[in-house]
Amino acid sequence: MRAGAAVLVLWAGSATAEPLRLATGNGYAPYTDSDLPNGGLATAIVRAAFEAADREVAITFVPWRRAYRGTLSHRYAAAFPYVGTPDRRAEVRYSDAVHTAVGTAHVRRNSGLEIDESADLHGLSGCLANGYGASTSTRELYRSGAVRRVSPPTLRTCFDLLERGRVDFVEAGRLVGRHAARAVHGGSGWVRPAGIELSRETLHLIVADDHPDSGEILRTFNKGLKILRRSGQYRGLAARHSPP
Repeated sequence: MRAGAAVLVLWAGSATAEPLRLATGNGYAPYTDSDLPNGGLATAIVRAAFEAADREVAITFVPWRRAYRGTLSHRYAAAFPYVGTPDRRAEVRYSDAVHTAVGTAHVRRNSGLEIDESADLHGLSGCLANGYGASTSTRELYRSGAVRRVSPPTLRTCFDLLERGRVDFVEAGRLVGRHAARAVHGGSGWVRPAGIELSRETLHLIVADDHPDSGEILRTFNKGLKILRRSGQYRGLAARHSPP
């Protein structure tokens, strides 16, 4: 039997195929963390998509750097969730979008601040935790000093500073920010997203470009993702795993 034919048989007979080894990381709530129900929103969607496509997977939580490098070395068949960047696109292939992360400025609900466009940020202090990249809307404002940037080690610290009035806003994704705000104050009702949309990024499953089964892995996942969306299961998963 030719090697190519053997691969086809392996994928067609999913009941006898070895589970695909997938990797993700911790500390990216509500999307992925081993302490979250079902591993978080992205983990639940990825697992359900492969299940819908009749493909068994084994998901491991490892440090993010190891997840990415392990995917490049084929230790893992795929990893998630990742945003597309030029450097990564030279090494990996991307699935259809697992979820769309919308970035905004989170402010105290009673602050009276109205931030609907970039000009409204001038003169304010914003918190963007270390390891988080500034959006195209704020990068130059931070660099020029039009907005004072505070960069503590964690996003949770940013919301602690916001709660204490030490900064005017926190730059973060809507869901990620809401989850961090709950950790600080036992609920997210004390903050609100400003009207401005700072960024819009899609999160993806990635597979090494040179993985021999990269095309089949992505086709299988994308097929399952479409099934979830058509059936309404995707909407249900998103609702259950998003912070209130």
